[in-house]
Amino acid sequence: MRMRFSSHSDRCIAPKFSTNYAPAESPRRARIAPIDSARSVWHPRVSAVSAGDRLTARLSSLILQPSFGTVSCRSQDGALYGDRAMIPERVLGGIRQLEPLPALAQALLASLHRGGETPTAEITKLLRQDGAVASRIVAVLNSPLYAGRYPMETAEEAVLRFGVAPILDVLLTDYVRRFHLDAPLYGLKGDEVWLHGTIGSLAVIEVIRENPRKEIPRIASVAALIHDIGKMLMVKYFDARSEELDILCQRQDITFAEAERRKFGCNHAEVGAAMATYWGFPESVSEAIGNHHEAPLPDPNALTDAVALANLVAKTIGIGLGREGMNFQIDSGCYTRLGLDFNAFCRVCARTALSLGALKQAYGQA
Repeated sequence: MRMRFSSHSDRCIAPKFSTNYAPAESPRRARIAPIDSARSVWHPRVSAVSAGDRLTARLSSLILQPSFGTVSCRSQDGALYGDRAMIPERVLGGIRQLEPLPALAQALLASLHRGGETPTAEITKLLRQDGAVASRIVAVLNSPLYAGRYPMETAEEAVLRFGVAPILDVLLTDYVRRFHLDAPLYGLKGDEVWLHGTIGSLAVIEVIRENPRKEIPRIASVAALIHDIGKMLMVKYFDARSEELDILCQRQDITFAEAERRKFGCNHAEVGAAMATYWGFPESVSEAIGNHHEAPLPDPNALTDAVALANLVAKTIGIGLGREGMNFQIDSGCYTRLGLDFNAFCRVCARTALSLGALKQAYGQA
């Protein structure tokens, strides 16, 4: 479904919705290719933690395998995500030079790859090694946004009560906020980029609350949090003016994301997917990020639907509109596959908007 508001129309008309998770073919589908052992590999840096920490020692190496003109990223399970976009070599180089995620975030990602129960004792051990991080996590999770009337006193309580995803939310939000980038290419300033992602993360939680029977994975909130992270590198390596993309959209009647792809060879979603793979996020998260502007979705599932819908919710309530505005696509089946009708979607938007004040209060403590 194409979302567009222009001088010719102030309405958005939604087509009929599909009702199940049936795979749809797309020419821009993110493909998983076998490992090519003949290619040279490069091992990125890993944040330093104590040498005796066995959990960090088990963190798998990530491998970024650049091939000329295309991005090929290896995830921790050895699968390749890529052959998707003509990402320029200088942007690939920027991905290789990204500051590594905090050690605790890496440990939490490792636990997601292993599956099963969260290793509470090991995560608590890492928290105890960095008192400032532990205090920060407890402070944010004690805010009305998370804990409400039932505060916590220790990091161990936070791990037991909330699990992996909310702690990752806090770590990644603080990580992204450190960059504090203006994004003139997208018409966004300062905190607007991270605020859009964080509101998207809250929107996923509200979708889960609206229809818990759909079993949306909680990691979807983390994927929504960083779904636009690719903009961080797009504004660094491309100096085109946003007006140029606006003109391209108007002349060729295309979405803003497609205009990025035609002008630069890639768009922020595709770059963001490569960044997520480099950092060690599960393949499903990388694909949800890379496909959140694709319609129809290549392989729709609850996670990809939730991330695409989270972007729409954030835009609908006016967070992160920028130059793109509502000129983007969304798979029209997202709503019904997630069990939402129009009224339910409105409730999700309303509750997400009402959380904005608590969100700013929680992270305003930084």
